[in-house]
Amino acid sequence: MLASSFSGSLPHSSRNAVLRALALLAAASVVACSARKSDAGAAGSPSEQSDESSALHGSGTGHLHLTGDLTVDHDFVVDACTIAAPGDGLLAGYHMNAKDGDSTVDALSIVVKHYDKDGPYTPTSHTAEQQVAEQMSVGSSDFLTLIVAQKSSPMPIGIMIKPESKVVATISGNGVAGKLDFTDMESPVSFADIDMKSNEKPHGKRVSGSISWSCGKVERINDQMNAAVNGMMGKLMPAK
Repeated sequence: MLASSFSGSLPHSSRNAVLRALALLAAASVVACSARKSDAGAAGSPSEQSDESSALHGSGTGHLHLTGDLTVDHDFVVDACTIAAPGDGLLAGYHMNAKDGDSTVDALSIVVKHYDKDGPYTPTSHTAEQQVAEQMSVGSSDFLTLIVAQKSSPMPIGIMIKPESKVVATISGNGVAGKLDFTDMESPVSFADIDMKSNEKPHGKRVSGSISWSCGKVERINDQMNAAVNGMMGKLMPAK
């Protein structure tokens, strides 16, 4: 019931981040979130309603470009962009999430937890173990989550940062736009990647590419809201 007490007060995009993390970790069962209300409890002006509708349905756009063992050129809808104070919490720093329901992009999010101003940023976690540990400890992983569908298989492919990867996210316009360039990222090894006749060590699909985006709206999370969400997640996450 703890999650329920926050759901009505969280902005839509922030609720999405919380619910996505909870679902991935199977940490709790969360009730449906209610729509955001105005401070006075009355319906807002037509322009305010229009702004909320745009944020709800995704008004930003982006493009995913992959080359290598997996080739993709695909436009996607940006669901939400948020900025909070830098740190290690669930909502900390800069977040861009692609809208759910895309036929090609199963999941795409860019998280720069140490974002404090426009400019280039690089990830702090380069191994699979570090990324999984971060996901388990705070509910989201810094820097990139990317899962894409395969035409030849019902199983999607997750692309991960490797120690040899080079990844740079450049954020501009006070968070309104950005581009992430990367090389030598790789998916986990699957049975399809194993060649029993080869003496080489099996590896996943190796890809390079870029992700560019422009947000329809950037929502800023205040410190009080950020602390409340961190407190909720602290009670739900397994002890270190």
